[in-house]
Amino acid sequence: APGSGRSRRENPMKKHFSTIILIAIFFIGLSVLLYPDEQPATPRQLGRPVRDDVSLPNILINDGRILHHNLSYAGLTLEWLMRQLKSRGYHTAREVFLFSIDDKGTVLCLGKEKNT
Repeated sequence: APGSGRSRRENPMKKHFSTIILIAIFFIGLSVLLYPDEQPATPRQLGRPVRDDVSLPNILINDGRILHHNLSYAGLTLEWLMRQLKSRGYHTAREVFLFSIDDKGTVLCLGKEKNT
């Protein structure tokens, strides 16, 4: 107690116990779950429509090989693909590592690394 002349000693078990707790939280991880009435509302609960704008790309060239089935599935022609390659500076599909197109028409074209 203050002014009594006695020194304050910390309980060694308390320090040991808090170290064990910290180690347990570190290794196990800490998850916090909200009560159901505390969770945010979803668009469905609010009666709002949700647009599904997630689409997977359609791979047309994989490691220099044209995937003709995917090309026809996308409703595209070989001529269209070759024009796309030429507009990006490629002469053949063998120069391209990956060429894909998504439902929105976004094209991804990655060339192969050139050997020096």
